[in-house]
Amino acid sequence: MSSKEKADFCRRLGADETIKYREEDFAERCKALTDGRGVDVIVEMAACDNIDRDLDAVAFAGRIVIVGMGTGKGPMAELRVPGITRNGPFITGISARTLEAVLPEALRRMAPMWEAHRFRVPVAREFPLAGVNECHELLASGKFMGKLVLVPSS
Repeated sequence: MSSKEKADFCRRLGADETIKYREEDFAERCKALTDGRGVDVIVEMAACDNIDRDLDAVAFAGRIVIVGMGTGKGPMAELRVPGITRNGPFITGISARTLEAVLPEALRRMAPMWEAHRFRVPVAREFPLAGVNECHELLASGKFMGKLVLVPSS
């Protein structure tokens, strides 16, 4: 979390622990929370910024799932090979294209949970499709909590 407000927001949604990465060492805190073992899964939204640090936080044979590249620094990232060989993490990535094949089945399996209201999806703000640029600017700023939603015109 980048702020106390975002950490509090996540706790209200059910998070057991939060790490304020601007104030704490992410990898050290992950190790402390897991008695030195490291975390089993990291869902990485900013891989170009964080992937090397993730190698210090992930458990042996843990998983790093790359969902996003980062904060606009480009598609390249540097990482230490010993960080990979020491922990042997499984590093994979997903995108809209890779999800296309599995999405129908995933939605079918999630439907009972959705119908039972087991999901809470906080919406920070809705934008008309014509507001896509404003939406993207807010997304890039990181100054929101919850989801930003583009709503097609009717």
